[in-house]
Amino acid sequence: MSVIFMSYTTHQDKNTWKNSFTLWEKALKANPKNHFAMYSLALANFTEANDIDNAEKLLDKAINLKEDFMYYNNRGRIHYAKGNYTLALDDFDKSILLDSANSAAYNNRGAVRQQFCDFIGALSDYKKAVELNPDYQDALNNIKRVENLLSIDSVLFEKSENKAISEVDILNFVLYISEKMLNTGQKPKAILYLEQAIKVIPNNYEIYERLALIYHLNEEFSEAKDVYNQALDKLGKNESLLLGRGLLNIQIGDTVSACKDFKQSAELGNDRAKMLEQEFCGDTLSVKRVLSF
Repeated sequence: MSVIFMSYTTHQDKNTWKNSFTLWEKALKANPKNHFAMYSLALANFTEANDIDNAEKLLDKAINLKEDFMYYNNRGRIHYAKGNYTLALDDFDKSILLDSANSAAYNNRGAVRQQFCDFIGALSDYKKAVELNPDYQDALNNIKRVENLLSIDSVLFEKSENKAISEVDILNFVLYISEKMLNTGQKPKAILYLEQAIKVIPNNYEIYERLALIYHLNEEFSEAKDVYNQALDKLGKNESLLLGRGLLNIQIGDTVSACKDFKQSAELGNDRAKMLEQEFCGDTLSVKRVLSF
């Protein structure tokens, strides 16, 4: 839904490692404890060779030799790129502790907080980055994006009205934020947002489908079925919801109900339901295997 801009330690740092593999490899050979050479070679691996694992190993070694704000900031960027947001947050915290005037680390920590859907914390960090560097375009762009997310959040929970925010905006926001929350271990919060979205946009099948799928994948089958039933009662026949409930019924061993769902979904034009009906709904109505999806 939104693009988050990560940052180097300074805008000029790129010149430190550009096309510099040979230079820094020679420096390390001459002095195996040259932490700046390790750092520079790590950045060359990360930005030029896309060798993220080797870059991380080199920065680990550099930090073991010297705790430097640049080293932590750029290892944080690597953790972020790998989706290790807790480790990234820790590195950006350490970078800021070592240099509280490090605008890049504030911007990058804001990006991590945004991944955790902590929009208020992210906004605070982005604004701090701009306070330290008023011309910091990445941080300025991030401020606009997170302010927009906070505006939609406010409308979703009926704390404010904003006619410029449409139901499509709310839908996209909820699908975006629920995925982020699931990816960062915040399932209860994801469910809270989806349930609130159903109150605000009661006639959109995608919200029910996402909520049911969360329960299904967590093997909370009764809750998942309740959501599918509620949605189908509310919205009427829907090929995606019928397909989802059919897959759930297959997994809990209710093949007869699954086949009814697949049949109805197929009649509405769902090709996958047609395939599943052919596979599972022969004369014997027996389940040959549990579907993975």
